[in-house]
Amino acid sequence: MEENSKTNEPIITVRNLNLWYGDHQALKDINLDIEEHKITALIGPSGCGKSTFMRCLNRMNDLIEGCKVEGDVRLRGIDIYNDMDVNVLRKRVGMVFQKANPFPMSIYDNIAYGPRVHGIKDKKTLDEIVERSLTGAAIWDEVKDRLRKNALGLSGGQQQRLCIARALAVEPEVLLMDESTSALDPISTGRIEDLCIELKKKYTIVIVTHNMQQAVRISDNTAFFLLGDLIEYGKTDDIFSNPKNKKTENYMRTRFDHELKELENSMTEMGNMCEESISLCLDALFTGNRKTAGEVIVNVSAISREERDIEALCLKLLMQQQPVATDLRVISSALKMVSDMERVG
Repeated sequence: MEENSKTNEPIITVRNLNLWYGDHQALKDINLDIEEHKITALIGPSGCGKSTFMRCLNRMNDLIEGCKVEGDVRLRGIDIYNDMDVNVLRKRVGMVFQKANPFPMSIYDNIAYGPRVHGIKDKKTLDEIVERSLTGAAIWDEVKDRLRKNALGLSGGQQQRLCIARALAVEPEVLLMDESTSALDPISTGRIEDLCIELKKKYTIVIVTHNMQQAVRISDNTAFFLLGDLIEYGKTDDIFSNPKNKKTENYMRTRFDHELKELENSMTEMGNMCEESISLCLDALFTGNRKTAGEVIVNVSAISREERDIEALCLKLLMQQQPVATDLRVISSALKMVSDMERVG
């Protein structure tokens, strides 16, 4: 990512952070600085502690019974666990969750809710906040003519951007995003990724993601967690291209192997679809069955979609992993084969 012209000083500092759920220690001596006006990605396998760590940054873990936190977490030098009111903290450190959770009320009232809670009642001021927040979340043009409609009528991607706008309405300094695109289609995901890159000009963003390609595309820094430990933290390009810790390297390789297997399965599935398409086509030609001919057309569309998905996966593997030798031949062959298979289909 390009360097931001603003300061690179940390806005959040974490020192010797430990967390327990009952007897289970979920975080172990975490030390990490989160730079201002940067996007920091938290990666690692399920259950590694990355979401738990994120929830420490605005004390969401306070809501979990039996949770105990030790260590020092500071926002601009202020101890958030001992010297800051939790409501003030959550105004300054907003959060967007994995699943969009708009309130069952109008689009306008979703955005105005936070400012009203913090004492803003003037309608003109609220109108300005609503427009500014929705514009900041890149959804104003889509909803400006239906602000009084129920927010639950929006699409999934629109609901998630609405939730981002709701978080922006109270003017936070930090925005936490816990797998906020995992349930969205590729187009909606792309819009939110573009939005994050734009938002970091004004805010500091921390994201939890299982999507390695997403981390590469939008983050400046990446932290790799494993079994409650922070294994490695640094610039995203360095973490993915030249990790210093063997555990990080092994994790990247494991993800790569998994995606290579996914590529193999997708190629097999596309081959089966092509075989079925040829069989249906011959049947339609010899029997004159219009229904079978219709199935051929549907199948061709599915094959084209599969080709695009496989090409995208191949390009992802080439850009993200820079494979060599056997792996490179497999991916290059897949790129060539998929085009011929689509024509056959």
